[in-house]
Amino acid sequence: MAKASPLIAALNGGEWGPLLDGRTDMEGYSASAFRCVNFIPTIQGPILRRAGTGFIRQSGGQARLVPFVLSRDDAVMIEFGDLYCRFYVDRSPVVTGSPLTITGMTSANPVVVTSAAHGLNNGDDVFISGVAGEVQVNGRWFKVASAAANTFALTTIHGDNVDGTGYSAYASGGAVDIPYEIASPYSAAALTNSRGELGIDFAQRGDLIYITDRSRVLAPRILTRSGATSWAFTTLAPDAGPWQAMNSTDTTMYVSAATGIGITVTASAAIFSASDVGRIVRIDQQIITSTVPWETASAITAGDYRRSEGKEYLAATTATTGTTIPSHTSGTVTDGKVEWTYTSSGYGVVRITAQAGATATADVLIDFPQTLVGAGNASLLWRRGSWGEGEYPATVTFFGERLCLGGGLRLDMSVAGDYENFAVDYFGEVLAETAISLDMPGTANDIVGMQNGTALLVMTEGGEFAVGPQSANAVFGPNNVKAVGHTAYGARPIAPVKVGSEALYVQASGRNIRSMQFSWETDSFIAPDMTVRATHIATGGVSRLVRQETPYAIVWAVRADGELLSFTFDPTQQARAWARHTMGKVKDVAVIPAPDGSRDDVWIITSRIINGAPRSYIEYLRPEFEDGDNVADATYCDSGLRYDGTAVTKLYGFDHLDGESVVLLLDGATAPTTVVSNGEVTLPYAASTAQVGVAYQSYYATSRLDAGAADGTAQGKTKRITDCAFRVSNTLGGAAGPSLANMDDIPDLTYRSPSTPMGGALVLFSGDALLSWPSGYETDGRLWFSVNGLFPATIIAIMPQVVVQEGR
Repeated sequence: MAKASPLIAALNGGEWGPLLDGRTDMEGYSASAFRCVNFIPTIQGPILRRAGTGFIRQSGGQARLVPFVLSRDDAVMIEFGDLYCRFYVDRSPVVTGSPLTITGMTSANPVVVTSAAHGLNNGDDVFISGVAGEVQVNGRWFKVASAAANTFALTTIHGDNVDGTGYSAYASGGAVDIPYEIASPYSAAALTNSRGELGIDFAQRGDLIYITDRSRVLAPRILTRSGATSWAFTTLAPDAGPWQAMNSTDTTMYVSAATGIGITVTASAAIFSASDVGRIVRIDQQIITSTVPWETASAITAGDYRRSEGKEYLAATTATTGTTIPSHTSGTVTDGKVEWTYTSSGYGVVRITAQAGATATADVLIDFPQTLVGAGNASLLWRRGSWGEGEYPATVTFFGERLCLGGGLRLDMSVAGDYENFAVDYFGEVLAETAISLDMPGTANDIVGMQNGTALLVMTEGGEFAVGPQSANAVFGPNNVKAVGHTAYGARPIAPVKVGSEALYVQASGRNIRSMQFSWETDSFIAPDMTVRATHIATGGVSRLVRQETPYAIVWAVRADGELLSFTFDPTQQARAWARHTMGKVKDVAVIPAPDGSRDDVWIITSRIINGAPRSYIEYLRPEFEDGDNVADATYCDSGLRYDGTAVTKLYGFDHLDGESVVLLLDGATAPTTVVSNGEVTLPYAASTAQVGVAYQSYYATSRLDAGAADGTAQGKTKRITDCAFRVSNTLGGAAGPSLANMDDIPDLTYRSPSTPMGGALVLFSGDALLSWPSGYETDGRLWFSVNGLFPATIIAIMPQVVVQEGR
């Protein structure tokens, strides 16, 4: 029999999968976990309990979250719902700022509000503030019911009548406002695919968000902010490209007029189809000699056309030409005698608005030369735009000061510094800054993701590529670009996230997260598997990835079953740790800076079962407890709300938890659970600070201990843990044992010492908490720790005493 007192000094290995259950030989085994649920492994080594979530608003249907971040102190979360967008600032919905005046309110069931000519409709969301007397309605969201010309009734956000029979009588004042909302081109079906993946991709530059439809049905859109309540969608519809390859058939085209709306484009074959509506078409003149060249000392009559340096000009005056050769590309300029108006550069561009096989109706975007007008000027030199219905870009990012859009095998990159311009030449000349178009080489499949860095990393369904300059000594441009395949794992249509110089992406299977990174040893990009030690962690597939940089360097991932995964990842510190988090059934996750810019807020959309019915809520992960914080500020309940003010015995505005049992932290002390009724929470005593929400459990289990054997491994041998010390910081309310079902409370972490008065704020414990282990002999030797109260828990190290039977 051998005794040992191993030190588990680091707990930040994260969950390891069952295939590694016996790999004690692998580096990091002692820090690995069998289970890590609602704990966050830190880069430094300890694990800390994740804080609770704060309730923000209910969300609609298949809503998704899109962050808008201009700076650390200028960030907006956007809720994309079924054909609408709503906006959130400082963890609160943005309202119109044009409130309606309340002139009366009943204390009845339901509450009825009087507001002259309010214009509200049944089902509208409304926010009420500033009411004197019937203060119970202030700071709450409701829905409108029984709307009449000057009155409307209040229901909860779930449509139940607001019973105001116990409210104070209305005295005066009050305002009602509604969420600021704009129409969106994206339906619920367009926002989420069958696997739960986000159906759009986006990239922000300044006050603009460029958005693509992953199904490739909708043209790219630009969402522009020009004010707090001034957002608008426009369509990205460039008129100078990008282009498909030049026509190589014997089909010709000509136009009925050089300029105008609703002209006719005629082809010599029935080549136009429904997918061409909205597409641009460029036709180049085939015989440039059709227009007489400009010459000096030549008699000109106003209305004559002349050609100079590949461009066409129209005479605005009658005279004999001078000696200055026309070369301008816009407006009217004199040659010294005759004024010449620029008309075209030997080609024109139209956007098709209707089609009939061999003909199409179109609007001229770039004027045509006269040499393309009429049947006698039909040209073989034409090409369609790359974008059309079913062929629009699916992904978007920025690289090399270019807007990059990928769809199918095609990558289109804008003119440098001019993100909405895809011109392939400047008056026939290809320059370094002009737009770039290229296809992914080899056996690539559709482009599903892109990430910028030293190269543009392009993920396709069949492999991963790097796009960059062919020669490092020349300017990156259309004549100096290459796409090189590096790995062949394939990717899902999920936006990758950048971590330092690496790009994490979801492999095509959905169950593996890979990190595309440059290897100096191989002089190429490699993509090691970040889930190789946790093959179980992404069961069912991952549907979204986001990065929370501050404070814990975490990549968050949504799993198909609604569990939220955290991946503590810092390549410079060799930190890789997976954990799981239960917050209802999470549908989406996004990150923006916190209102004070001190950390990154993690936002989720989650489905919770409330009073027997599924409810979809927008919530955010609250800050974890830190040294120096007041225990009354601990936020360890989910879907919670906080109250600060004069001491009260009843709280209002908990409609989102109506019918649910909630936990209470009152002035830093726990109180008995209670049930929310009519959106109200009754407190057992008056409190000035209250945290109210749904309880959740956090638990952690080590891998099997391998310590104490005199003749080799302790694995598989009978062992007994006699005692265990948990070194903790700012912790209260923990239990431990050999399994989740067999635990004892740790005495040092009991909720209240005899010296703490009832109702007084509790004191958190820091130090070594000791426990006589509640079990006999066993073979596993796992150490479980659990906490399910309202307080934080940080485990720094675990120090068990183990006795091992050598004869098994």
